[in-house]
Amino acid sequence: MTNDNGLRRAVVGGLAVVGVAIVLGLVAFTLLISAQRTVSPAQLVGSDTQLLLVLQPNLREAANIELLRSQYRPLFDDGVPSPAGLLIDALLNVDYSSDVARWIGPEMAVAVSGLNDANLPNSVAALSEQGHVVFIFSSRDDPTAARFIDQQLIDRKAQGERFSDVSVGLITIHVQEDAGNSPVAAFGLLKHYVVYSNSVDAIRAMIERDPEGQDTLAANPRYLTTRQALEGSSAGFMYLDRPATNWLVDVATTAGQQGEQFAPLQELTNLALGLQLLPAGVELELVAPLSRSADPIDPEAAGQAMLMLLQQALSEVLALSNQPADILAGDASFVFEPATSEVAGTLRSRLLLAVDER
Repeated sequence: MTNDNGLRRAVVGGLAVVGVAIVLGLVAFTLLISAQRTVSPAQLVGSDTQLLLVLQPNLREAANIELLRSQYRPLFDDGVPSPAGLLIDALLNVDYSSDVARWIGPEMAVAVSGLNDANLPNSVAALSEQGHVVFIFSSRDDPTAARFIDQQLIDRKAQGERFSDVSVGLITIHVQEDAGNSPVAAFGLLKHYVVYSNSVDAIRAMIERDPEGQDTLAANPRYLTTRQALEGSSAGFMYLDRPATNWLVDVATTAGQQGEQFAPLQELTNLALGLQLLPAGVELELVAPLSRSADPIDPEAAGQAMLMLLQQALSEVLALSNQPADILAGDASFVFEPATSEVAGTLRSRLLLAVDER
């Protein structure tokens, strides 16, 4: 009997050890997965974000990239990373291929907050003068991204810029002194993202913000409704909340000098623009869910204005790419979708930049 009891104790003890090992293993695995899991840009920025633009830095990952490159060679030339890559080059004064491509992940984003109707900027460049602007680049290799930041600090100090460091927990934010409203005045690596901003407070808030909490754009009901209404956004999307919608209309009006035609868009509270690379070409989709509490609008006039906005945006991109204007000849459509339990209706405009396979 004594031997049986000893055997039982040994078996139970062995099972307990195995059980503890399994539990510890599961905990370690969970912590490892949690540490590697990257939150989305919408989870990083605050619920008061008025503009969020998310893009793929490298469009060569598209399934039909060879067809697109053959038609729009200036946009997809082997020597050019992508329009997003060019933005990175200009913003950070670097070479995308040698400095950035080694660590950048699948997403980059621009977020803007702090705009007000009384003092809207009159151009894209002036956004950092009136609001808080954050540039967000996902990292697939944090050690390499950290070395990139260290090199950025060295290079900028060599150019005469002075910096101080702000610590938030274990994260260091490098802050340029006397930088004014420079969009790259403060920068750091946090939550698997390289981040630049004209506001150190904006970066501090991103570090301290709970990505699963309610103080994020991802938890904002207006963002959720507008983002979910956007059907096509495989290559990128842009979300605008008032007054950023008014800012976009003002910029479009200044560029196209078509104020009366764009006037119906002033009544829209939220807009989302999606960019999708399809076998047939590049499709732009603009959606605007209508709030039940907003004043009624003329859906036909607003829909036509949305189409004009898409056409103007596309024509300016093509002009920058030295593409002929007649390339705009593609399918354009507008629909007004009926009300649901959440919205009073949805305006949806699509414009297809067709790819000629000949």
